[in-house]
Amino acid sequence: MKRLINQQKGFTLIEMIAVLVLVGIMAVFAGFGIITAVNGYMFSKNNVTISGKAQLAMARINRELLECYNCSVTSNPNLGTTPFSFVNTLGQRYIRLTNAGNIEISPDNFTNTDILIDNVNSFAIAYSSTGDKSIIVTMSLNHPDSATPIVFSTNVYPRSTN
Repeated sequence: MKRLINQQKGFTLIEMIAVLVLVGIMAVFAGFGIITAVNGYMFSKNNVTISGKAQLAMARINRELLECYNCSVTSNPNLGTTPFSFVNTLGQRYIRLTNAGNIEISPDNFTNTDILIDNVNSFAIAYSSTGDKSIIVTMSLNHPDSATPIVFSTNVYPRSTN
């Protein structure tokens, strides 16, 4: 039996390069997966934030209009920056969309204001066309991760309607 004396054990340079290339390809795919997961997390976090702010603003507007005594809406339901005025148990109240995209509510024609929500594209208050004496409040908000605005809407049924 002939014995090979000079046998070397280990990896060749080609095998090492092949392994490094495969590890690099796997790292690229893992990186894309991590980036996709982080983007999905940020998108859902922004959705939760926007939805929470909109829900809070809609609840405040709903509560203000619920006790409305003289709720009447002009023929143009999209208020733009035109204030909507009404009287409730707290007295004369005003709601408007500012040029900066904030919905404000005020007891004294906007000398003192509460900002309900920001980043608003449009804001509308209109009577329902079904004759149920409800008021439809609609707002459209900017989403930082999407070109399409998010629309929120609610029906308010005032206790004292004309």
